[in-house]
Amino acid sequence: MEKFLYIVNPVAGKGKGKKAIPVIQDFCNSNKINHKIFITEFPTHAKDIIEKESFKFDTVISVGGDGTLNEVVNGMIPGARQKLAVLPIGSGNDFVKNINISNNLLENLSIIHNNSLNNIISSDIGIINFTTEYNDEEKTHRFINSLGIGFDAFVGYLNQNNKVLSGIMSYLFAVLKGLLNYKMISTELKINDKKFNGDRLMVSIGNGVSSGGGFYLNPYAVINDGKLDISVFDSVTRRRLLWALPMALLNKLENIPEAKFYSTNNSIEIKLRNPYYIHCDGEIITDKLRSATITIRKNALKVIQKAE
Repeated sequence: MEKFLYIVNPVAGKGKGKKAIPVIQDFCNSNKINHKIFITEFPTHAKDIIEKESFKFDTVISVGGDGTLNEVVNGMIPGARQKLAVLPIGSGNDFVKNINISNNLLENLSIIHNNSLNNIISSDIGIINFTTEYNDEEKTHRFINSLGIGFDAFVGYLNQNNKVLSGIMSYLFAVLKGLLNYKMISTELKINDKKFNGDRLMVSIGNGVSSGGGFYLNPYAVINDGKLDISVFDSVTRRRLLWALPMALLNKLENIPEAKFYSTNNSIEIKLRNPYYIHCDGEIITDKLRSATITIRKNALKVIQKAE
């Protein structure tokens, strides 16, 4: 009998995680599913649980937002036998846009516990090795959906500190707040052995198509094509940025001349003259990024999706 490990962030989605626990429990008990539910208590707890417990289970289910999912991905071993599933109840829920998962909790539970092989796909993951302003020691982190350096990471930082709003409204509020005091980043960027130097608004690297609760910053990304997509945004004025942001929401970023698109299955290198914010799957990993090398691990995880 398959064993299912649920990792629940109780504060995800302004408390939706906590409300989901009895629903999950009732569904699993009613269907005689062998399962265990762990409730996270502090940041990085999900990663700790996965590292200690996941080998006992066949499927790991992340119950929360993209931040919870990022912790789960960083706890799982790439290439391991365990399948990954997502119950999206967070504020952003961007990764599930790539796997046809909705916000219907009971429907998603049925998808997860459907034994059909048709709803299992492989997903690549991104890996970043980076240094910060005050530490030359290289650190490593993974992402399954997106990585951002610059404006979107700064907005992500502001969004994480919003205790009132949720979802896209929270992110839009953070965008407007970010417009007041954001900074351009002076970058040395290397993609496919070509160098691009200059001031940028941001650099977005995507395995998935969107971030920030629905901004399509990497519109051509596919989670299992063995490539990372890179969107480089040139320096813009506030007025120009206000005009461009709705294009990202409408998935029409190709209409913005300041946005340049690349893809690669090789490493991406970036250096910042002035250290700044970086996020992985919406989670800020440092506000003082100095240099980074980003690579892709192909077919790293087996992911449950809604079969088409």
